[in-house]
Amino acid sequence: MSDTTEKMAANIAVALNGGEWKDGKWYSETHRKAWCDAVAPYASEINRLRAELLEAHVYAGQLACSLRRKHFSELPPFELQSDLYGRLTQIDNMTCGMARAALGEKE
Repeated sequence: MSDTTEKMAANIAVALNGGEWKDGKWYSETHRKAWCDAVAPYASEINRLRAELLEAHVYAGQLACSLRRKHFSELPPFELQSDLYGRLTQIDNMTCGMARAALGEKE
């Protein structure tokens, strides 16, 4: 069982009925396994989505840096945003600037 599965099972058990444990431990291995089996598909999906989000986060950073380097190197130093939404906003701003420049508009 993954660590995510174990944590989810414990948190859900506590939230639903005060837990299936005593003094921080499951009442029995059967209770633990039942809860873990119940949440395993969801934990697996959460882990998959976390990995996908990380991949998108890294790629957005690489894309933002590449756009900056290629099209805006004359501007003052660039600080990459730390979150995915911020990085996508930076990419959006740069591509809008590039589109304006292509149309001959002034910023």
